Amino acid sequence: MAQEALVIDGVAAEVGGVRITVADVLEDARDIVQRERPPAGEVVQAMAAAYTEALSNLVTRQLILLRYEQAQQKLPEWAVKRRVESIIEEHFGGDRSLLVSMLGERGISFEKWRKKIEEDTIITAMRQQFVDAGISISPKDIAAAYKARYADKTLPGHVRVAMILLRPEKGEEVTNAMAKAEALAARLRSGAADFSAEARRLSQDPHARDGGDWGYIEPTDESRKELCDALDGLAAGQTSDPVLIKPDYIYILKKVAVSDDLKVPLDSVYGEIERDLRNEAGVQRFDAWIETLRKTTTVRILKPTI
Repeated sequence: MAQEALVIDGVAAEVGGVRITVADVLEDARDIVQRERPPAGEVVQAMAAAYTEALSNLVTRQLILLRYEQAQQKLPEWAVKRRVESIIEEHFGGDRSLLVSMLGERGISFEKWRKKIEEDTIITAMRQQFVDAGISISPKDIAAAYKARYADKTLPGHVRVAMILLRPEKGEEVTNAMAKAEALAARLRSGAADFSAEARRLSQDPHARDGGDWGYIEPTDESRKELCDALDGLAAGQTSDPVLIKPDYIYILKKVAVSDDLKVPLDSVYGEIERDLRNEAGVQRFDAWIETLRKTTTVRILKPTI
């Protein structure tokens, strides 16, 4: 008769002799369920799936931490302190007492939370060292992915548009702001100024950091009539006169390009493809790395009595 799996109250797994408790797994599983917010009737099934996911995550986490210990590396204390301070500043307005209060409501001590942040920092550094640092995405890889993924895709719109949005300074008359916009438009059309550079420097549009580039759009679907009319009068590569949208929004438009066949140009998705390929390679390399760690570490998944 085959021996049954070892049953230990309160222990969900052992990784290299380190125990992962059921309480730890349940804590993470509850967080997963809260993020996913399943319908009321599916909470039990969702919790069961979340338990399995959380257990796998914690086993992976412990494998990395053991590898860190074996390498006899030492995370500088200042790195943990800086990360803790950054979280408190970003999420709690710099008020540590708010964090402590929130942790208290969840039954977690500050020391336990800080230990988790330290481990998270270690894991991030280890992944960077053993996974991310080895990823290289070449232009050839991007071109091949573009051909495979975008050969049959079309653009949502046929006009590639860039915009500079200007607003009068505090106390400035709109007429004066328009005069400055007209001077800027003249410099742009003459080539004395670069549209992308000026957009990054001056524009108050959400796409300013992209040089004002909105990508390919269908103007009638995404722009006001005044802006559509200005674009209609432009050839590809041309820049418009300033367009005033009352009370004080001043736009300078550039029709960057027109795509007659509606195909997605490589340059408009180059960065997106590179990020996707890097992420995909990261997942593959990470899984392979974890599998290597498993081969050198005893991992036992137990059947606890809860």
